[in-house]
Amino acid sequence: MTDKKDKKIAIIGAGITGLALGFWLSKKGFKVTIFEKRKVPGGFLETVRIGNSRVERYYHHIFKNDTFVLDLLKKLGLIEDLNWFRSTISIYTKGRFFKLMTPWDFLKLPFLSPITKIRLGLAMLYLKNNKNWGKFSQVTVKDWITKIAGREAWDHFWGPLFYGKFEEKASLISAAWFWSRVHIRVNSQEKNREVLGYLKGSFGKLIAKLIKEIKKNQGKVRLDKEVLKIERLSKSNQFSVETQNKKEIYDIVVSTINPYELIKISQFNRDYQNELKKVSYLGIICLLLVLKEKQSKYYWNNIFDSEIPFKIILEHTNFSSAKNYKGNYLVYLGQYCNPDSKLFRLPNKKLKEIYISYLTQIFPEVKSKIKKVILSKSRYAQPIIEIDYQKLSNKTPLRNFYITSLSHIYPEDRGINAGLKEVKKITDTILSEVSPVKK
Repeated sequence: MTDKKDKKIAIIGAGITGLALGFWLSKKGFKVTIFEKRKVPGGFLETVRIGNSRVERYYHHIFKNDTFVLDLLKKLGLIEDLNWFRSTISIYTKGRFFKLMTPWDFLKLPFLSPITKIRLGLAMLYLKNNKNWGKFSQVTVKDWITKIAGREAWDHFWGPLFYGKFEEKASLISAAWFWSRVHIRVNSQEKNREVLGYLKGSFGKLIAKLIKEIKKNQGKVRLDKEVLKIERLSKSNQFSVETQNKKEIYDIVVSTINPYELIKISQFNRDYQNELKKVSYLGIICLLLVLKEKQSKYYWNNIFDSEIPFKIILEHTNFSSAKNYKGNYLVYLGQYCNPDSKLFRLPNKKLKEIYISYLTQIFPEVKSKIKKVILSKSRYAQPIIEIDYQKLSNKTPLRNFYITSLSHIYPEDRGINAGLKEVKKITDTILSEVSPVKK
């Protein structure tokens, strides 16, 4: 372990992962600079103002067992702003909403046979009580569900749910990922009802607090500063980080941006570049509608009808009261899709028109209730977790160059807590290899 003072760390990306890394490392005495190409921080937690509050561009909540999030909120003095709500869930298919919040609701679903319901219930019980996710890594979720619960269970229940998350890749997804999702949700229940958490004032409050603490620790957060090139200096084993018209020298680099974007600005060898490219991604399209009136009774509505492009209708104000947004009602329409698809590449205006036209099939009067539409898209939103998924290492071939991304999260699903778990790993690794300045 080296023992050098004044270690300078460049962190690429000011999303929750980059900012949390900056917070912990600056607190340990490192000289941290965070580079963000966008004009606003937060990544997927970027917020917009609605009424007298803010809300995320992409829908977010946390679970009762998100220990890394809870620990960070406690450390930052924000835990008292965290509110817990009982989630309300439905399935929409063929013109009807079906409540899906309790085992009894599941048993009443009309489109599954009694034997399929029993087999599915036993399958979920088996997953819940099985602590070894590794045994599910060699089989697809489609094959596992079909074998355990029957073809009807996949075709009419889990298949539409997975298609909504992974589109045509649904049948390729590892059952280990499914195991993780079941455990996260089961462990966030009280009296057989899912309980979810949301930060009063949005998770943007967490982003703002992290930036404040980083600056307090003499760190820097540079917005609208795109990194154009990262180069290893052979003589000193340091790194040159180049932005427009400026080069700076750093001892350590940590990338929190997508691997495909990192490849464009780094000088890794071809073998390592190919390793980073092994994981493919779906993009996300997310419309946030600001409405005059409430639309559904539920927070989370799964859309089973294949002809409707969006697969989630999430009524945020059935979760966080409309009173928090000056009486505005907030609804998200979400869809994961191929970022090279015709739909993803449509002009924003056309995309909004298509989504709203389909929404009127579900809520005929909604068009007259719309006050504002905010469209957000990201090309790299959901990694495709196939069987025998090989998790990437946080270390790169270059000493003191570390990386974390959605590709590094496994078997858990992408989310705030999983990102903060990665932060803990990288922080511990850096601390074990480098001694920072002691404050």
